[in-house]
Formats: sequence, structure tokens, C-alpha cells
Amino acid sequence: MILEPLTASNMYSVVQAAPTAVYAQIEKDLTEAIAALPPTVPVTTDAGRMTKGAAQATLGKVLFCQKKVLKLLKFWLRSKWHSRWCKSVWFKFLQNFAETFG
Repeated sequence: MILEPLTASNMYSVVQAAPTAVYAQIEKDLTEAIAALPPTVPVTTDAGRMTKGAAQATLGKVLFCQKKVLKLLKFWLRSKWHSRWCKSVWFKFLQNFAETFG
């Protein structure tokens, strides 16, 4: 795992980190990002940039992939992200599934 810039002298001596350490760093980075990211970004200037919702969804996916279901549920309920997402003007559930693709 590389957390600081490499130099020519240490470039070939990086030791591979354990998957648990990598996942812990990903969780830490995403948790910090969630606190700092805006809920939306202007599409005309910042399309494709990460938003708070995208970071929350990514953290959920990371927790799910590690089978940390309890931690995922606690995160989801604690952040109240589920109720904001369901009531958001940016995301909505369609009544007719066929409308998803047309």
C-alpha cells in the first residue's frame, strides 16, 4: 500500500500490504471523504466528480464485499442516508420497472 510519494531509491522495495490493511485504509479514506464532499456538483463544470452520495454508496459496497453486514447496517442507519436517498430529488424509485430503460 502506497500512502506517500515514492522516490527512485524506495520504488522497488514497497512491501505488499495485507488485504485487511488495504480495506481499512479504503474505509478510512471514504469516511473522511463523506464528511468533506458536497451533496451535488455542477454538471457543467464538475461532471464525474465524487459526491457525498457516491462516497456513501462506495463505502457501503466496500463493507458489503468484506461481509461486514452489521457495520454496513449501523452506518446506513446512523447516517440516515437511506431516508435522504429515498426522498431525494436526485434519486427516485420508478413505479414501472420498464421506465428504467426507456
